Amino acid sequence: MSPRMTIVYTRSTEAVDWHQLAALFVRTELGDRSPQLLQALFEGSQVTVFAHDAGRVVGAARALSDFVLWSAIFDVAVDPAYQGRRIGATLMQLLSEATGTPNAMLKSMPGKEPFYAGLGFAPMPAGMERHHDVATRD
Repeated sequence: MSPRMTIVYTRSTEAVDWHQLAALFVRTELGDRSPQLLQALFEGSQVTVFAHDAGRVVGAARALSDFVLWSAIFDVAVDPAYQGRRIGATLMQLLSEATGTPNAMLKSMPGKEPFYAGLGFAPMPAGMERHHDVATRD
């Protein structure tokens, strides 16, 4: 990777290489999801953002929103080789701008709490989740 990288951000799912995204999820320890599953998840989301470097997917995030009060953010991933360059913060900012909601919740990977705290997120006092299939757990 050159020090003069130019990251391009897109919101469309049309030109995404789903195999690249699946490999990114493995590298970021977000799970071994098939390209087909990732395509369904991102195309089924109301807001998506992707970061590309020279045509390669190096970051992604998605959200569901009522576009009034709340958004739920999922699957924020940045290639470990690109972390520390504000790509994750930019993905989060673009999601926030696209949803326009004052409130957002997300599920974080253990150890990423300081990153999200720096963006104004705080632990929720209570939360619940139900999983039909443990294999799909994030």
